[in-house]
Amino acid sequence: MKIEKISVVIPVYNSEKFIAETLDSVISQTYQNLEIICINDGSQDESILVLKRYVKKDNRIKIIDQKNSGVVSARNTGISAANGKYILPLDSDDILSNNAIEKLHSLIKKNRCAVAAPSVRYFGDRNNKFILPKPTAKNMALRNCIVNCALFEKKYWEKYGGYDSRFNKGLEDYDFWWNFLQDRKKIIRTKEVLFYYRYRYGLNSRNQQTANYHQHMIDIMLSKYPLMKKLNKPKIKSYLMQKIQHPINTIKTITFKPFRVARLLRWRKYGNFVLNNQLDKSKFVEITSSPYMGDYKKKLIAYYLPQYYQIPQNDKWFGAGFTEWYNTSKAVPQFDGHWQPHIPIDVGYYNLESTRVMHRQIELAKMYGIYGFCFYYYWFSGGEKIMEKPIDNWIKDKNINFPFMLFWANEDWTNTWGEEADLGTKTYSAKTNPEDVKKFVKDIMPFIKKPNYITIDGRPHIIIYQALKDPYLPEFIKGISDLIQIKGVKKPYISLVFPDHKPDKFDPRKFNADAAVEFGVHMKIRPDYIQKPISKNKIVNHLARITEYDMKEFIDNDKFIYKTDFMVHKGVMTSFDNTARKVYSGAHLFRLTPYLYKKWLKSILQKSKSEYIFLSAWNEWAEGMHLEPDHKYGYAYLQATKEALENMK
Repeated sequence: MKIEKISVVIPVYNSEKFIAETLDSVISQTYQNLEIICINDGSQDESILVLKRYVKKDNRIKIIDQKNSGVVSARNTGISAANGKYILPLDSDDILSNNAIEKLHSLIKKNRCAVAAPSVRYFGDRNNKFILPKPTAKNMALRNCIVNCALFEKKYWEKYGGYDSRFNKGLEDYDFWWNFLQDRKKIIRTKEVLFYYRYRYGLNSRNQQTANYHQHMIDIMLSKYPLMKKLNKPKIKSYLMQKIQHPINTIKTITFKPFRVARLLRWRKYGNFVLNNQLDKSKFVEITSSPYMGDYKKKLIAYYLPQYYQIPQNDKWFGAGFTEWYNTSKAVPQFDGHWQPHIPIDVGYYNLESTRVMHRQIELAKMYGIYGFCFYYYWFSGGEKIMEKPIDNWIKDKNINFPFMLFWANEDWTNTWGEEADLGTKTYSAKTNPEDVKKFVKDIMPFIKKPNYITIDGRPHIIIYQALKDPYLPEFIKGISDLIQIKGVKKPYISLVFPDHKPDKFDPRKFNADAAVEFGVHMKIRPDYIQKPISKNKIVNHLARITEYDMKEFIDNDKFIYKTDFMVHKGVMTSFDNTARKVYSGAHLFRLTPYLYKKWLKSILQKSKSEYIFLSAWNEWAEGMHLEPDHKYGYAYLQATKEALENMK
């Protein structure tokens, strides 16, 4: 049976940061008879260079270059050039599950529908399912119930005259789907999530100008589609008005005074908290007088961030002298009870130019039963490295014999330290190729040959962060494993971090790895995927974008315990709060206390099959994950670690 060709049409405008991930999700589809048309709509960044790299990698990809004309023009241009029977529009920052196209095509064939739409999940600054009503005409009269990515036959695009150019600033997909509804065509959505919509704070918000535009476009649609007008014109307008603007007079007359009083009381409470926050020592735990003297049947390894010294890239991008401490020191509480800023004590605001402070860190780690450190290792395609000086100094210091290992942070280097996440300059790529195998092995050999490098059955243990973002990774892992053995070292033991995308379906063995490893909330069952965030009403800064989760139920009910048929090295985190970096662009806060951390760790110590347990983290100060002592809790997290070990049965 002939397999029908499907054309994936991707308008591209200034998408240098995201288009590679989008294309990776398309070229890895189980449905292979694809034509991938990328319309470069006058991008001013290096999107075109990324596209040209992918053309060399996959001959199904075609590039159409045009002057900037907007998304509607770009999409129509791409579909006009398409040779496939079916069309799948896709934005250049979104991604598909690897079986999405196969499932959508099957849905159309089995149900004889005109449009097959996927269920959707957010990723990026939000991580939850995008709940949409069933795409019936009645529901679609009230709101758009389908994302722009849905499968349909090209003949319908030709029949309806393409996407309406009047909708070039948005709602073009809403208008296009109404052509089908007006013709009484069937639209069906999958139950399974197949499409991942990138949510970016700031870009996904509305203002009055866009609200007026949307209302104008809805009026055009009401005049175009009699069925839409028949099915609830008044409700459409009231819905939109409710979404985009408040009835100001009503607020003033009914709720203004109670609102003002409540707001004043909240601010007063917040002000008292801020004034007394740094003076409150009720939860401070002093340094122990009885260091840990037990064995290491279970080995606790703390993730270690080497960012605390000047590097040329940060000096250039963010100003001379920038380090992680800059973000940490400027953080402020966003609500009453919010633990910010995190202020280090004992080691203080240190500099990792030398190993001087590392000796004190090792001393503290040993005092509280921590077996070793796992250093983040920033290595990029071609052999570029960033922040390698601390780990280089570590192996050169003959007085350091503390166990250590590498965590290869294989993701593209971007401005993750600040709010904008947009360097406006070329970044470092972590996507590997065959030429990188020798370079990588050459660079890590000095580390894995050290006698204090952490091994499993004599095999040097290496953790790799991103399993899904590099299509070449399985071959890369095999390549470095073979070459390391040729150089006289045992085959490396590779652990992969659970990915954000479908972690419950992840199997590291498919990537030639030995095991999975937990890193913060990156685990098979993520707390933010199975529970709702708590109320945002207490946040006093109305510009803040914070999603907060309470970890108590997750820990009390052992939701972090699950079964797999492959090895998992369990992890525990102290807390997580990246408002120091992302308060205005989308911060996440996972609320823990030393007590909950201890309870979590104690349970893992008793139930983990692996002898290695990974702690997030030793010194992730700008993300609120640190075992190192601080101004509020003192040595509480270290003390909780020691007590959990001492109480282990």
